Amino acid sequence: MRAFSIVLAGCGAISVSLAAGCSKSLRSTGGTGGAEMTRGRGGATTVPGVGGDTTVGLDASLGATEGGVATGGAAGAHGGDTGTTISTGRGGTTSLGGMGGTTTGRGGATAVGGMGGTAAGRGGATTQGGQAGTAAGRGGSTGTGEVVTCTVDPKSKGAQCSCDDSSCTCERSTDPSSSGNCSFTCGSPSQPCDVACPAGGCKTECGADTTCNVDCTANASSCQTSCAPGSTCNTDCPGGNCSVPCHGAACTLSGCTGACTMECSGDDASCYMAACSRGGCQIKSCNAGSTCEIAACGSGCLMTCNGANVDCKLGTCLDGGCSIMDCGPGGNCSIGNCQAGCSIYHCSTGATCVIENCAAGYCEIQCAADATCTIRNCPAGGCKIGCQSGATCTIEKCSSSPDKPCDDHATYSPPEGR
Repeated sequence: MRAFSIVLAGCGAISVSLAAGCSKSLRSTGGTGGAEMTRGRGGATTVPGVGGDTTVGLDASLGATEGGVATGGAAGAHGGDTGTTISTGRGGTTSLGGMGGTTTGRGGATAVGGMGGTAAGRGGATTQGGQAGTAAGRGGSTGTGEVVTCTVDPKSKGAQCSCDDSSCTCERSTDPSSSGNCSFTCGSPSQPCDVACPAGGCKTECGADTTCNVDCTANASSCQTSCAPGSTCNTDCPGGNCSVPCHGAACTLSGCTGACTMECSGDDASCYMAACSRGGCQIKSCNAGSTCEIAACGSGCLMTCNGANVDCKLGTCLDGGCSIMDCGPGGNCSIGNCQAGCSIYHCSTGATCVIENCAAGYCEIQCAADATCTIRNCPAGGCKIGCQSGATCTIEKCSSSPDKPCDDHATYSPPEGR
């Protein structure tokens, strides 16, 4: 056995303006009124449409603290109103494209025209046209609807934001003592944003329903990507120590060398950590109905899959010492190929927990009543399942020896409080 350690750590004309400090924004101008019609689509030039709905932002109150640095989610307002029927149009408000009625089209407010719906409308992001839905109305994205903005950290002397269309880079400072940190905000559901942080330490806020691609390629990356509901966040962090608070979003963290963290909160989130080569990575939470995975870990990776009906997987643990701390009620949790000493410390009632292979032995599962727990292969022996009465516990293959016996009905001893 070798020792392991855990290291925690956006139709009118569109113009682009670059303000001082390289803060980038996109603005749109108002569309003209629609022509006589019965039904149609709201647009910029004499294209009539059925009514869009009043929408503002979807609240995404997301906060996380990593390494002493706290981030707060951007505040939203209220969800979109339900739309009218096909025969009656209603003009949009609050930076949404206005749309025509049944006889005379009505001019839109300042923004890109939205599309009419049949029942309840779906709100678009601010400064963009909302698109109608056929079911219940949904609030628009948190933020301004700008594709991407960039702000330099006041403490980063010499650093600059360099932005073009939908991408921004936080240029390195010429002052070697300056960190060169920037903050990015992605706010348009209609166009992905790409941000780069060569010096590391940047923060990115991904608004609801946006797509954010974050390149944090410094040796000491330490970037933070906060993902609002419905967003898709992709973070590349080869330097390690990156964090991804993922709230009801689809989040991927790639290329982490070590000490990266994800938090999978909200409803039906997805957190995928492709690799953690040096180990010490964590998925700190995996809420109800979410899917969480660390595909490969050097050693000492942890997952807490405490929500009900989660799907939790820790693929390969090259040097061992990886653990799933908790598998919630009705969950499916597994550890794939472990060198040695991997554990599922609490397999809750109704959950299914599996360790596929424990090469050098000493793997264990603590299995609560009505759970099903299996260690498929323990060729070196020393594996056990603490089996509470009413649980189904099986070690399928084990090369037991007097000093390294296998026991699939050992005393049930979960962590305190479980």
